[in-house]
Amino acid sequence: QLNGKQLVFLFMAATVVAVVSTSGDFEKGHIAGSRNAQASAFGPDNKLVANAKQSPVVLVCRSGNASETAAKALKKAGFEKVYVLDGGIPAWQQADLALVKGR
Repeated sequence: QLNGKQLVFLFMAATVVAVVSTSGDFEKGHIAGSRNAQASAFGPDNKLVANAKQSPVVLVCRSGNASETAAKALKKAGFEKVYVLDGGIPAWQQADLALVKGR
């Protein structure tokens, strides 16, 4: 698990950041440069992460629950560097880090 500031450093290292949420939640606010993935359709074969088994993959959601579930699935499929933003989007905001609205 990562806090917001740790995620910033990891994100700067060309990490795949997937927001596991509904499109409505994603549009309300997400981390700049992140991509949205529907929680119900997210897994190791998702196009956002399919070629990133050796790359850092950061998963973010509103609460951390959907990200934890997705992280377990990726690790089980052999992904080596999977991280979850501890506390989800609210933790990002509490760290005074900006969100982008819209797509």
